[in-house]
Parts: sequence; structure tokens; C-alpha cells
Amino acid sequence: MLRLLSFLLLLLPQLLLSQLPCIQSNQEVITYSINGERSSNTWTIMPALKPDVLDFATEQKNNRVVFYTDVDSMVCNVKIGSAFQFYILFKGDSALTEVRALKAPPKAATFSKAFISKNKGKSSFDIPEVQELVHIVMALTPTGIADKNMVEHDTKYYEEVMARFQPWQDHPVVAAMDKVLNQQYAVLKMDACSFVFSKGKIQKKPEYDRMSWGWENTLTPYLAQLEDFAQQSEFQSFFNAHKAYYAELLKEAERFMPVQPQWEWLEREFSSRYDNYLITFSPLVNGSHSTSNFADNNFKQCIMFICSAEGRPADRSEAIWEAGMTRVVFTEIDHNYVNPVSDKYVEQISQVFNKTGFWADGVRTASYNSPYAVFNEYMTWAVFSLYAREKYSPEVAAQYITRMEKQMADNRGFLKFAAFNQMLIKTYDGRTEGQKVEDLYPLVLEWAARFKG
Repeated sequence: MLRLLSFLLLLLPQLLLSQLPCIQSNQEVITYSINGERSSNTWTIMPALKPDVLDFATEQKNNRVVFYTDVDSMVCNVKIGSAFQFYILFKGDSALTEVRALKAPPKAATFSKAFISKNKGKSSFDIPEVQELVHIVMALTPTGIADKNMVEHDTKYYEEVMARFQPWQDHPVVAAMDKVLNQQYAVLKMDACSFVFSKGKIQKKPEYDRMSWGWENTLTPYLAQLEDFAQQSEFQSFFNAHKAYYAELLKEAERFMPVQPQWEWLEREFSSRYDNYLITFSPLVNGSHSTSNFADNNFKQCIMFICSAEGRPADRSEAIWEAGMTRVVFTEIDHNYVNPVSDKYVEQISQVFNKTGFWADGVRTASYNSPYAVFNEYMTWAVFSLYAREKYSPEVAAQYITRMEKQMADNRGFLKFAAFNQMLIKTYDGRTEGQKVEDLYPLVLEWAARFKG
């Protein structure tokens, strides 16, 4: 009897598996398509999650999602509001996987003819008022106080902010944001830019539902508390009193982060096109930057969320400082050019850059949690080397590229960046007439597949 019970316990997982469809995989990272379009994201098999869920937004009633492994595929037919479950068998384990189709949210951006007429062909820098409010709240949190990369601590402005707003450090919005800050820092500050103050109230801009990458505006749950914090602390008086300081920062940004030459160069080397650039920043931002883009009414806008150009060290030449600050903008802008090309090579990238601990150390690069994300970070920074060699003197370009290669490997954890960067430079220099950077992807991936380090 005991032997029979043991046998049944061993058999039970297989009986459960047999109730759902299964596919096999020899690779941990696979790909998928939604309604015939290959996703730019990859799918990492994670048996520990039960289930591991893929949510996608759609306006179609019936949807076809296909997962592709190296040896198999699974077709999931999913209606809005329903789910499809199956197992992926990998290395003797099984990953319960669920696909859910959600009703598409409102458009992220809606551009009127007047907005397009005002902004087409232009770029601008801005320090948005609501974003500054959010950054001040973030600076007051225990997380913001502890994390000098998230919040810039080494300025007189930071000291002034902390002294001025310390009496409201126990406000409920500070504790509420602290709970999610490590996971939502980027999206909260991005979504903050979709709001403005109007007669003391925080209101949506008419053009934007959200500015982050998700389906919802992540700042919405905090609006009432933010308004209360702003009123109690008289935030708008503080902001207005610092407008001259902000204006100086905007001038510095225009000087050290010139956008037009970057825009022209990138659209010479890539096929993507944008009609407008908006660069937002705060003097409270340090090393965490992001970008997003929006398209509506035949108008494409690219937005960056970065740091200021304040704080040039006395021993840093203006030329090197400009190269460094331009790189900050460039490596956000060019995600909007690099990523669409990478989308065409997702399977190759997944195979070549799927080496844990080889291309990236996995700790400092934890937020780059797929081969696709790692490759794009390599590529966006390496492409800046090509731009720098063309726009700066040979001495400045060489000095900054050396500094950048060290930063990527030693500080950011992209371990083979120097070799990758020098390979791209050599490949670019040896390109045939008429070839653009985007045409070099096959050569880059062939090299990476052979590279042993």
C-alpha cells in the first residue's frame, strides 16, 4: 500500500501536466508574437512563478499569441477578458504559463493640429512643475535619502530642499511613495510630466493620458496626497521663487546637451523619424534616466527624463563636460532609434546575449533583465562613440570614449563593453559606401556570437 501511494505521488505532477498543453524548450529565454507581430520583448522561463503571466492590451476581440522555443511552439487563442494556460518544460522542470488579453487603455497621447503646428521640427528643455514636486517628495523618503544615484545630494539646491521641506517629511504621501520607489521611480517621474498645476489643483495635460511605458498613469493614486502636500508646504511659492535658478539650468542644458546635431546624426544613420524632442529634467535627478515616445495624428514625439548639466568639476574641461552631458541625452534618445532595429533581430539577440554573467554581471545590471535589454544598452552607448568621433576633436573623443568604456564595465557592470565598443568603431570605419549604423547589425551579432572574451 505504501509503495502504491509513493507511486501515485510521483505520478501526480504528470497527471496534472497532462490536463494542459505543453511545449518543450532547451533555452531559458524564448520569444513570442501577438496577432502576427513578433514582440521586441523576450520571455524568460520561470518555473518558480505559478503561473508566470503575460498580460497584453488589445482592441481585438479574438487574439492569437504564439510562443516560440528552439524546438517547439504554442498557439494561444485568447479573447479579451479571458486567459490561456499551458506548460513549458525546461531542464526537467515545468513552468505554468498564462496569457491574458486585457482591453486596451486610452491612447497615451493625443496631439491636436494646434499642438503639432507649435511643436513640429522643434526641441526644448523643461523643468516641469509637478515633476519637481514629485522629486521633492522622493528626496524626503528614506529611500531617496539613502540612494545618492537616485537623488542628487551634492548640490546647494538639495540642501535647501531638505531644509525647507523637512517639516513635511512625515506627510502620508512621503511614506506612500517610499513603499514603491525602488520599483516605480522611473515611471512615477515620467507620469508626473503629464500633469500641470491649475489654480492650485493638479490637472492632466490635454495631450497626455500617461507618459510612462505602462497602460496606466502610475501617479494617479497619489494626486490627492500630492495636492495636500503642495498646499501645506506652499510648494508653488518655493517653485516660483526658484524660477531664475531653473532658467539658468535650462540655459546650461541647451549649451552642454545640444539636441539638434544629435537628432540630425541619428536620422542619418537610422530609419526612424521623429517630429519633436522634449527633454525634461530636475536638479534632484542623478543617475537614473529614461525615455519614451508617442505617436498620434502623423506626429511622433520623443521625450527624455534625465539629469541637469549642473556641477562641472573644476578639473573637467568644457569640451569633456559637453561630451559627457551630451552622452546623457544621446543614450536616451538613441534607444528610440536602436530598439526598433533590434526588434528585427530579437531571436539572434536572445541566443547570443543569453550568457548570464558574461555580457552583464547580473547584479548592477539587474534592471536589464533580458538579452534584448542588455544588447540595447551595449548598442546605445557604443553608437555614441561613433557620434563623438565625428563631432569632437580626436583628443576629446578618445579621452571620453576611454572614460565611457571604464564606466560601463567598472561602474555599470556591462563587462565586455570595451571590446564591443571597439568592434563597432572598427566595423563602422570599414563599412561600405551608403551603409548606415542600422545596416551593421548582422555583422555586430556575428562578431558577438564568436566572441569568447
